[in-house]
Amino acid sequence: MNELLIDLGNSRLKWAQGHQGRVVTAMQALDHRAPDFAASFAAVLATLPEPSTLCIAAVASDDLVARVVALCQRPWPRLAPRRASSRRQLGRFVSAYAEPERLGVDRFLAAAAVANSPIGACLVLGCGTALTVDLIDAGGRHLGGLIAPAPDLMCQAVLQRTADVHWQRQGQLTDFASNTEDALHSGVWGAAVGLVQGALRDAVVRLDATPSLVIHGGGAIALAARLPFAVVQRPALVLEGLALWA
Repeated sequence: MNELLIDLGNSRLKWAQGHQGRVVTAMQALDHRAPDFAASFAAVLATLPEPSTLCIAAVASDDLVARVVALCQRPWPRLAPRRASSRRQLGRFVSAYAEPERLGVDRFLAAAAVANSPIGACLVLGCGTALTVDLIDAGGRHLGGLIAPAPDLMCQAVLQRTADVHWQRQGQLTDFASNTEDALHSGVWGAAVGLVQGALRDAVVRLDATPSLVIHGGGAIALAARLPFAVVQRPALVLEGLALWA
């Protein structure tokens, strides 16, 4: 079977083709907030072979999901969508949640992709609108996770909820800033790095071993560059999990 795999996040639509539980083409992405999104995505679909199945993982609104499905069905009217949902187990992955369906589908699929790979014990980092951390042991068992605002969202919250903090230019990373822009930029990125460092420290205690770190999401490159340890970048991680789910 040839699946069209779609990861519909809060700002971007990512897609690839899947076959027999694997992603078989490079991931590509569009900003679904852009005014020309519908036309751009329709042009993309015109270049793809007809899929047997449309698989969607979405944390975006139901209205946006329906809009994307409608765009996919224009060239292929009989294409039936399947929307992924979190569950207790997928291959080696076993959720830590008492109510597994409440684990965000993006976290579920990313963690399942790692759990079913040979990487072993791992911290799975997702950096998009939110910053998420999930711990997977060497047997594929999910030991739980953390959720925080990602740096861009932290910055927006400060600017929107305060009267006297103003952003006139992009800040630069520094230790102790001498202006507001650099102070805010350095503060939010310092908070993100500190969260990951603390999670890694706690993971070592929990596992009695040092896990690998894997990162994905729109902010993955920026966060990885600021971490003081090696991180494996797997930008299509949610799509990898979606291919397994399919």
